[in-house]
Amino acid sequence: MLMLMNAAVGCWLTFMQVPVAPGAVPVAPAAPMALAGATQLPPNTIVARVNGQNILESAVQRGLERFPPARHAEVRSELLQFLIDTMLVDQYLLQARVPATPEEVAKRVEEMKAEAKKQNREFDKILEGMRLTPDELLVHVAAEIRWEKFMAQQGTDKALETFFNSDKTLFDGSTVRARHVLFGAGASAEERQKAMALAKATKLQIDQKLMQEIAKNPGGPDKLAQEKRRTEALDEVFSAAARDLSTCPSKAQGGDVGFFARDGSMVEAFSRAAFSLEPYTLSDVVETPFGYHIIMVLERKPGKVVTFDQVKEEVREVFADKMKEQMAKQLRTTAKIEIAATR
Repeated sequence: MLMLMNAAVGCWLTFMQVPVAPGAVPVAPAAPMALAGATQLPPNTIVARVNGQNILESAVQRGLERFPPARHAEVRSELLQFLIDTMLVDQYLLQARVPATPEEVAKRVEEMKAEAKKQNREFDKILEGMRLTPDELLVHVAAEIRWEKFMAQQGTDKALETFFNSDKTLFDGSTVRARHVLFGAGASAEERQKAMALAKATKLQIDQKLMQEIAKNPGGPDKLAQEKRRTEALDEVFSAAARDLSTCPSKAQGGDVGFFARDGSMVEAFSRAAFSLEPYTLSDVVETPFGYHIIMVLERKPGKVVTFDQVKEEVREVFADKMKEQMAKQLRTTAKIEIAATR
């Protein structure tokens, strides 16, 4: 039941996809807020406003505690975007009058307290360790109950099975190994346009250099030898581009991010693009919250055959995650989001 408590305060932060891309949806530029430029901000500092509702530094610090201090600067921005998305979704559920009654909230909190007692832990100490006040807990629990009810309505067996059949690689354990070149971009439209233009120009340059390398050495008279030469040349050209131009730490490995599964390791846009590629082919320019990527798949490992009934609960979880991502993406188009400028 302590898992329930963790869920209520944001345990969805299992990992924010590294090294390529933590996060889930492309982030719309947000209006800056004035904020004193301290590295260590007071817990009650307002770090963002979402349709007039405040997100405090204390919420960001709770999330950062799930990561080693050396990674705090790296994940802070994406963590804040996650908190914004979560608030947007709950605002929508409130407007849609999805209920979370005081009685339901109180019952959930009592369940948490009972579970803490079973484990010989003091409930108040748990909240203190999580930097969470009792009132904040009630807000988080109510939001969780609203989301559970909404998902019970949306995630019918028919909807879940349709989702499962639409992309079984999400559940069968399939993996791919890929390289990428990342062109990091800030939040402004101008910065993102420049990064996108550079990514497109680089993709053309990779294609041109590949043709030059093959012209110098076609690889042999038969198609098998020629294809081997093409893949070797492409890997060399792409790796060089990653080392020279990428803003991702994977540049040291020529952009190689290793094997990853369809869901849970990389942001959706990156993962979807990678799984659509055959080995040694290039993606179009792919946008994520971190900027713009060119992706090349090196290997594919197929998963095992699974049925819907075998993975139904996993399907339910992924379905909920994808729905939340899409809802937040849509809600961002009309939301007023102000993010504090920090130095």
